[in-house]
Amino acid sequence: MKWKPVVGYEKQYFVSDTGLVRSEQRTTIRSNGRPHTTQEKILKGWKDSHGYNQVGLYNQGKKFPKMVYRLVYEAHVIPLKFGEDIDHMDGSKTNDHISNLQALSRYDHAQETKKRVQKKLQLADFLTLLWIIKQEK
Repeated sequence: MKWKPVVGYEKQYFVSDTGLVRSEQRTTIRSNGRPHTTQEKILKGWKDSHGYNQVGLYNQGKKFPKMVYRLVYEAHVIPLKFGEDIDHMDGSKTNDHISNLQALSRYDHAQETKKRVQKKLQLADFLTLLWIIKQEK
């Protein structure tokens, strides 16, 4: 597993090529003026309303939700260009391994998603047909 700094948070967070996000040990000053030391740890994330993994990264005391797949891609490959999206090649929204991510134009990403949906519908139609045949026997 390889770790690289998160773009824009280079001294605070690292992301692995498998999709784990780690905070570094650091000391910050709280609003009351007291120092607070944060220990190194793997962050617990959550799934957003669309099923993608997210984590909260702090900057100057404010929490910013970030998509894990984007952190992985931008740290391990290259920052995205305007108009590019990241595609999960296997269709699994939670598989944020670098080998499963590719940058595509928004149009190409929409086309890939459409192909995957059509395959799922074809499989569903086939399974429904098998179920009907089984019921008729």
